[in-house]
Amino acid sequence: MRTMRSCLTAIFLLLLASCMRSASPEQSVYEAIWSGISVNRPTKPIAATTDSRWFLENELSNVVANGMQARGGEEAWLKPEYVPLLEELYRVNKRNEPLGWRPTDKSATVLEGNFLSKPRDEEVQAMCLVPTGKKTVGVADASLSRSYRPYYSFSRVAFSRDGSLAMVKYGLACAPLSGGHEAFAILKHVGDDWVLVVSRLLWIS
Repeated sequence: MRTMRSCLTAIFLLLLASCMRSASPEQSVYEAIWSGISVNRPTKPIAATTDSRWFLENELSNVVANGMQARGGEEAWLKPEYVPLLEELYRVNKRNEPLGWRPTDKSATVLEGNFLSKPRDEEVQAMCLVPTGKKTVGVADASLSRSYRPYYSFSRVAFSRDGSLAMVKYGLACAPLSGGHEAFAILKHVGDDWVLVVSRLLWIS
């Protein structure tokens, strides 16, 4: 029995490795980010479309200026060599598009529909508020007898010209005072893996 279990485990790992090799670079970046998010945390749903709203609401010049400033004794997170990568991230995130990726983690669920293109009040109704009693963060809207359901969203991935670096914005929405946040991540392609080299928190609730 132990031998059979070991064989099945080995076959699963080989299949997983094969899937990772056949994944597109963008899918591999999402998988690397998700692996870091989901370790030792309850899995939360993922929006099926990319989120371009943040890029429309925040001027690139302001983000560059703020990112290149040292704050609180810390070095600036946005190094000059990363600026073209950030510019590319803005370029590829002018509109919402299908995410085109599902985690290899089968416990993760994807919220279908382009909710992120709706006005914020409609988005909250459609994606955030679910009937009280389902798994939520425990923050309820008493007037609607509903509670908040957190979900993750991702931007399109930007790549450097030589393909060695990738940048993505991701976040956890619908988690008021419960760890909601948005962040930038920069990853470096090392061998067959994408390795996180910069993580910059934009805000947290």
